[in-house]
Amino acid sequence: MDIQGINPLKFLLIEDNPDDVIILREILSAKNGDEVWELSIELDSAVNCEEAEEKLKTGKYDLVALDLSLPESSGLDTIRRFKGYFSKYPFIILTGLDDKLTGINSIKIGAQDFLVKRHINRGLFFKAVMYSIERHKLLQKVQQLSFYDDLTGLNNRRGFFHLLEHQVRNANRKKKPFLLFYLDMDNLKTINDSLGHLEGDRAIIDIADILRKVFRTSDILVRIGGDEFCVFPLDAELRQEEAILKRLNDGINEFNNTSSRRFKISISTGKAVYSPDKPESIDELISRADTEMYAVKRLKKLTLAQG
Repeated sequence: MDIQGINPLKFLLIEDNPDDVIILREILSAKNGDEVWELSIELDSAVNCEEAEEKLKTGKYDLVALDLSLPESSGLDTIRRFKGYFSKYPFIILTGLDDKLTGINSIKIGAQDFLVKRHINRGLFFKAVMYSIERHKLLQKVQQLSFYDDLTGLNNRRGFFHLLEHQVRNANRKKKPFLLFYLDMDNLKTINDSLGHLEGDRAIIDIADILRKVFRTSDILVRIGGDEFCVFPLDAELRQEEAILKRLNDGINEFNNTSSRRFKISISTGKAVYSPDKPESIDELISRADTEMYAVKRLKKLTLAQG
């Protein structure tokens, strides 16, 4: 992303004080002839955490500024609440609190910059914007290496845990359960033994492509390792389980009916429901989905052997 080419730069301000929103708009609209950068900024705002989260889900912003004192949250807890979005957006903290320790801890948690409201001017703010976006680009490159699977481009186990931790916190706060699916390829060893490991890798890549086609871009898709995958359909209702599995099976059938590959894709699927009423670790949640998946796989093998 070339910052100079962003026109306008879409900026979300999470701030419950309307006077501060007006002041920032005035700062952004004031111009002088000595500016190093000419930026066009389109400012949007949210007055509380819930409204901000709904807007952040759209993925349409280039930068986010966050006040530390909101109706539902204050201080560093406010930053932690939005930490799940740090991989997508560069965050700048805008606060009335002139506290060096809070500033340092904000950066440690993941914010790109920490600005005290009464010290802000147009030049300082634009510099923070430019530097924050560039630092975030570099961070994304590092995360691309550490959080993504080289073969498929999906999230790896480490990236999955990082993202799911945020979803668990949301579920606990909102008292809303969610679904997690665990998938395992049925015939990878046969493909590797009969066609070679290159074809086995192609089969794994094909499954990843099927998942991308079947699920939404907002859903979390993961290659846990080997021939095992996880899917977390974001905001899916529990009653949608059968419809989700049908879409997945339809996607696999479409691939098998149209592909020229020398193999057929088949998977076994298990699920687990995370319940805020009975909190558990991510490992425990995955283990339950994994156990159900292996029960499905054993039943498949038994059915084939009998028939």
